Amino acid sequence: MNRETQPLWSWALAAALAAAILATLAADPAGRVDANTDLNLSRLDRAAARETPVVVLIGSSKVQCGVGFDDELAALTRALGVETQVVRITRQGAVYEDLRPAFERLRTLRPALVLLEEDLVLYSHRPLPAPETLSWRARAKRALRIRFGMRRIAFNDPLTGRAPCGAGPSRSLSDAEIKAYRRNIAELAPSSAAERAAYLDQLADLRTRGARTALIDLPRSPTAATVFPEKLADHARRTLADLARDPRNERLSPPSPFPQSAYSDAGHLNAEGRRLYMAWLAPQIVRLIRTAPPRVSP
Repeated sequence: MNRETQPLWSWALAAALAAAILATLAADPAGRVDANTDLNLSRLDRAAARETPVVVLIGSSKVQCGVGFDDELAALTRALGVETQVVRITRQGAVYEDLRPAFERLRTLRPALVLLEEDLVLYSHRPLPAPETLSWRARAKRALRIRFGMRRIAFNDPLTGRAPCGAGPSRSLSDAEIKAYRRNIAELAPSSAAERAAYLDQLADLRTRGARTALIDLPRSPTAATVFPEKLADHARRTLADLARDPRNERLSPPSPFPQSAYSDAGHLNAEGRRLYMAWLAPQIVRLIRTAPPRVSP
């Protein structure tokens, strides 16, 4: 083959492949890909089929990093004298629509306890622009992020199950890490009344079906707390105060903050932080199950 023509063929082939990939990615405007939804619903079904109480945790990557996978938390409650079947369902950057299938399934399964990360109630993620308003480059970039970023940890992969969180530093965060955290929280906005109601109505419905429910707090690192926007922090304080007026809105929060060494970054607990958090959470679960009113058969 002529050496001068070979690069032309290579470029043509590469361009054709790139065009095909971009066309495939850009054709998926949904913005949210939950490939493992059916598998997670099957996990709920399997847990509900057993006699032991079912405990369901629903949250974002903060829950995924802060709470060990199902068997780890169940082992802690067992050591405290209460057998449980734990199902942890998480989604990075979760919004209600991501988790709707899980809530709908829970309506028929009657779990003993449902714990919902309070950040899902307090904040919303700024909506992505409509695909038709984006340039082809921006649309492709967004689709790549969805396909290869969000999908990798979307809705908690039950085949691996372990939190993708590192051991983490035992030091203060670097300027680059703080900058990255600021960039992430810039995607947050105060939740609207309608967004809060989407979750709270589901919890209320589950209570009428015999489940006990609670919001759980996964604290931010000390460094993150100093740079968290005051507008969001004030919204959280006011919203939690409003929720506290109704005794049915139980809330669980660690009594004291964790040290910076317990975090792998600004917002996620590391292995040591996970150990500390679960050592606090397991007795709370045991208490809620033991003090729950008798369940009435449907």
